Amino acid sequence: EGPPEPRKCSHCLGDGTYRCPDCFGRPLFCTSCCREIHRTHPFHRVEQWMGTHFQESSLRL
Repeated sequence: EGPPEPRKCSHCLGDGTYRCPDCFGRPLFCTSCCREIHRTHPFHRVEQWMGTHFQESSLRL
């Protein structure tokens, strides 16, 4: 499943490279917003868009 086009961060409208299946609505995030938002949600699983698919990623982006 691919992200919507254009891929926009749900917070700053930057490049939405990451998504979080554990967040309501599975929003897309840029790197900075993903780090900031998940600072208080360390157990959420983050996925990164790899060009053709999402792959599990680390918050140590």
